[in-house]
Amino acid sequence: MGQMSKRRLQWVAVIVGMTCFGVILHAAPSTTQMGNILLSADQFELDGQNQQILASGNVVIKQRSITIKGQNARYDRQKGMIWVTDQVQASNGEYTLTADQLVANDIANTIDAAGNVRFKYDTMYGSSRSASFDLTKQTIVLSGDPMAHRDSDTISAKTITIFLAQKRIISSGDTHIRVMADRFKGM
Repeated sequence: MGQMSKRRLQWVAVIVGMTCFGVILHAAPSTTQMGNILLSADQFELDGQNQQILASGNVVIKQRSITIKGQNARYDRQKGMIWVTDQVQASNGEYTLTADQLVANDIANTIDAAGNVRFKYDTMYGSSRSASFDLTKQTIVLSGDPMAHRDSDTISAKTITIFLAQKRIISSGDTHIRVMADRFKGM
């Protein structure tokens, strides 16, 4: 059996299995609707007893306007959560968040990232050991040696909160700021 036929059989198994467990998998991103998830990967494993889907190899998850990529993922239908590991990237066209691992919670509308976290939005970018992204409030809290940069200015602190809509950064605890001196010329 050819590679393409095997892949089609995997998709058929996933679609049939997921439909039996009440999860709807759409065939094209354009049909993705609120609350539904488009999941693609090289390999799937269905755990009907625990209502979980395991995916491995070139995992791509699309829900609403967010695309999450990684090498391994586990979707828990009951908890409304997806765990993604290995070379993880979450983006929506405006921002990009990369990390070693990520947990997306559909119920709370949050994304928590851990390990080598990097974030970019417009002229702002940051790094930390962990981050918590509230999609409803459009805020990202960086913690664990966080640093944030906006244009050529840098801030480090115990925690840094980035308000995306306002393009505002607030720090707390042991804050250090480096502002480029040329901004004050002519004052």
